[in-house]
Amino acid sequence: MNVVLADIEQDALDAAVAKISDLGVEAVGIAVDVMDKNSVQSLAKKSIDAFGNIPILCNNAGVAPPAIDEPIWDHEQNAWDWVMGVNFYGVLYGLQSFVPHMLEHKEEGHVLNTVSLAGSLVLKVVTG
Repeated sequence: MNVVLADIEQDALDAAVAKISDLGVEAVGIAVDVMDKNSVQSLAKKSIDAFGNIPILCNNAGVAPPAIDEPIWDHEQNAWDWVMGVNFYGVLYGLQSFVPHMLEHKEEGHVLNTVSLAGSLVLKVVTG
């Protein structure tokens, strides 16, 4: 098994790659900003160059507004741009960058998109 890890924080990425490598798994760490389509496309290219076919894609980046305990209508626009950039566009760019290659190989593949439990919870600061 081979694993490509991606993270915006290089130190966390390096630590995770080291732990996985210690288990005998070939792992590569690639810095990525999922809000930047070109960065995600570069991640896909580097992943394919490293290991060939990509049978499993896990879109797992996610953030919450900095002040989650405040009403959502009080959050600044730049906070929402960040949340949507990571939580929505990060997933979209991952799908756009990896799935065409996965389909090209005509082999079984899987895509896992994870989301926050916040979409399932009733929060007083959201409902008023």
